[in-house]
Amino acid sequence: MGETALINSILLAAVETSVPVTPEWSPTVGIVMILCNLFAITVGRFAIKNPGQGPALPGASGLQTM
Repeated sequence: MGETALINSILLAAVETSVPVTPEWSPTVGIVMILCNLFAITVGRFAIKNPGQGPALPGASGLQTM
């Protein structure tokens, strides 16, 4: 049982050293995320040539529209 705990602690130590530091959540991070989403929506709006066309959604055949 001691060997397993030692191996697990060694693996945890290896993982902790390889994980990059991520920034804390802040209003600036939220603003950047919102701006990136707006940019992606804008690009998608102009890049999609035939909106509403294409394959049906999986499982949508059983749904009824109102």
